[in-house]
Amino acid sequence: SGVPELKKVFEAAKIRRGNGQGTLLFVDEIHRFNKAQQDGFLPHMEDGTILLVGATTENPSFELNAALLSRAQVLVLERLTLAELELLTQRAEAELGRALPLTGAAREALQEMADGDGRALLNLVEQVAAWRSDTQLDPQALGARLMRRAAKYDKSGEEHYNLISALHKSVRGSDPDAALYWLARCSRAARIRAIWRGASPAWRSRISASPTRRHRPFACMPGNSTSASAAPRANWRWARR
Repeated sequence: SGVPELKKVFEAAKIRRGNGQGTLLFVDEIHRFNKAQQDGFLPHMEDGTILLVGATTENPSFELNAALLSRAQVLVLERLTLAELELLTQRAEAELGRALPLTGAAREALQEMADGDGRALLNLVEQVAAWRSDTQLDPQALGARLMRRAAKYDKSGEEHYNLISALHKSVRGSDPDAALYWLARCSRAARIRAIWRGASPAWRSRISASPTRRHRPFACMPGNSTSASAAPRANWRWARR
């Protein structure tokens, strides 16, 4: 919905307020409204015409107006734990009227695939329930039939910078195993070439710079090249600075 639809909602809310009734306005994916559109909520929030409830998968500090945030309370919904995912699985089985054909280990593996997302878990449960298997599947059989949920990544949002931050910290901490893991995550999510080309000069320098003169950590350097611009065409190698 856009500005015209919102104006109609606000007018209807004013009429209800005049009749002694309140209006709770729920806006899903509120970050999709631009900053000017978000300003349209402010006067109606301030005079009590609406009680605004907005949902977003993005960081509110990045995507919402400071004025809007100052008039709201931010509640963070954390990812579900394995125990909570188990309860959700049991509820789904009650709806289906039968148990999933999984061993205990496979059941836990299924819940781990959901990565704390209840909606993703229900989608996985539907797929497993449709198999109608006569035998219980172990984790290997489950993994062969189901694809693991893709790791979180957004090329311009918070997760992009979370990955880069994790890579920086593992490089500066001289932990090659962790650094290789986070580098692989970056590469798998958005191709390291695209990340490198799109990165600022400051980020390029940070990825290869030592934080102190005394401490020389493992550094990620383009093989057979000392030029940052040549990095996308080079093979990555690990070298002690």
